[in-house]
Amino acid sequence: MEELFLTVVNLSLTAGWLVLAVLVLRLLLRRAPKWSFCLLWALVALRLVCPFSIESTLSLIPSAQPLPRDILYTAAPEIQSGIPALNSAVNPVLQEVLAPSPTASANPTQIWSFLLSQVWLAGMILLLLYALVSWLLLKRRLSTATMLEGNIRQSERVASPFVLGLFRPVIYLPYHIPEGDLSYVLAHERAHIRRLDHWWKLAGYVLLAVYWFHPLMWVAYVLFCRDMEGACDERVIRALSTEERRGYSTALLNCSIRRRPVAPCPLAFGEAVVKSRVKAVMSYKKPAFWVVIIALAACVIAALCFLTSPKEPTVYDVLTQDGYAVLSQEQVELTLTVPKSALTDDCYTGKGHTFADGQVVVWQDDSTTIYLHNVMPSNEREDLLYMTFDCSYRFSNYGSFVSPLKASEDSSVSNECTLRSKSLRDGTTAYPDALSLRGYGPGTKFTFYVSKEACMAARDTLMIDITCNQVQYYETSGEQLSPVGYYRYEGEGFGGDFTLTLRDDGSFTYYEGGLSSYIGAGQWSVSGNILTLEDETGITRVNCFRMEGDDLIFQAKDSTNFIYIKVDNGAQFRRIGDPPVNAFP
Repeated sequence: MEELFLTVVNLSLTAGWLVLAVLVLRLLLRRAPKWSFCLLWALVALRLVCPFSIESTLSLIPSAQPLPRDILYTAAPEIQSGIPALNSAVNPVLQEVLAPSPTASANPTQIWSFLLSQVWLAGMILLLLYALVSWLLLKRRLSTATMLEGNIRQSERVASPFVLGLFRPVIYLPYHIPEGDLSYVLAHERAHIRRLDHWWKLAGYVLLAVYWFHPLMWVAYVLFCRDMEGACDERVIRALSTEERRGYSTALLNCSIRRRPVAPCPLAFGEAVVKSRVKAVMSYKKPAFWVVIIALAACVIAALCFLTSPKEPTVYDVLTQDGYAVLSQEQVELTLTVPKSALTDDCYTGKGHTFADGQVVVWQDDSTTIYLHNVMPSNEREDLLYMTFDCSYRFSNYGSFVSPLKASEDSSVSNECTLRSKSLRDGTTAYPDALSLRGYGPGTKFTFYVSKEACMAARDTLMIDITCNQVQYYETSGEQLSPVGYYRYEGEGFGGDFTLTLRDDGSFTYYEGGLSSYIGAGQWSVSGNILTLEDETGITRVNCFRMEGDDLIFQAKDSTNFIYIKVDNGAQFRRIGDPPVNAFP
């Protein structure tokens, strides 16, 4: 229930931006037909019912998931609103108030989410019960209504005209309605039925019942009902003369005199907001073609900007913001080693267990540390554990790190990585929750479900194979790296050592070995972390290296290669000292 509530809150927050946009558009497009406003409200409904959306660079929504999935389990709960100033103001307070205590039996975030989810559920049930009971009572009151003709009924218990019913909507009229008003009233109610407004209002009310806790949803529902009435009025009066419009306005006023301030049933249609509607009727002019086009364009733009979600940042995006650049990405396989001793009884039957950062390291190299963040019993299935890992990174001027994100062909990253292990079912999927690749501190969390049986069957450790993304990077904001030095090829030279000398004047020489009759010479240049050698001995020859630490890594795919020795891609030239002074080569 808590996770469902979290999803509902996220949907309401993202839809709230679209509601604000519709409010602005209603002010700017006052001359537009009212049906275009109804179309805008339909976009809001679509945003509320779709748990997913297409990612787009056109999206104006700051964050598709302001409350991340792991906020219920993490030791440091935080929001991801997409607004840095808001995150900076709210997150420290959340972490101070809701951070779990090692001695507590329950996570404060889970306690509050449970309580709030129950309040939400109770509010939704009350609103739906109100609609159901109101409908039943109204049907009972109308049981004595008499047929006028077709689907038209009259009753002494009706104060003003309205439509009731879904599959067979019926128009209910009060007795003693003026003869001159009857044709206008029936035209209006029949327009409601032709437009299927009785279905649209039901859908709107159900959505209001689900999202009752969001103030903007109440504003949206009220304005949606007004715009439906306005659109219905326009449909009726567009073929009427000025005199007939006066008669239509009189009918609206007469019907509103006896109308109750509160509708007897929220699913019934009555006449509301009469003053503004009469003004709109009397001042109505058929909208110009260009106004209709602008209104439709506004609907399309609103859909593109608010029905889509912002693109998740790629590895390139995040590193660029931090002053790094990506050289290459490739998929690698890692084995996470989870000690069985870390899986305490609470992990299986209690509230779960959250570990201190770095307490349980499951994989590590020079730049990346992956550690167990927490283990929780699954709320959906009793035989599964919800296991979360976290990555932290330590960046230098250049190097590589491992991220649980796959690289796609366009160098962006997907939102999942595939886990493969004998102890896990094939196809188990892990979903990274946040991409935050910073020089120090927390990085990317990723979570997945593991069977309790597999964990309990493990002897000393649970071995999990995971396909990750290894990213080669270099720093662009720091000082330019200098490759000046004396290097030796780690492979076999041509009758001796294969050496390379890079001098501080930008020149280089290399000698492939004692049997080589060729001495390469030319100028070197550096772009980021890539060293390029261009021979100037009459032979067009360009060779590229990646600077990694004090050494050079050969990049065969971007190189012409050498004459006697064909160096393999990734081969290492190790720095053995400073350039020789007045020495050959």
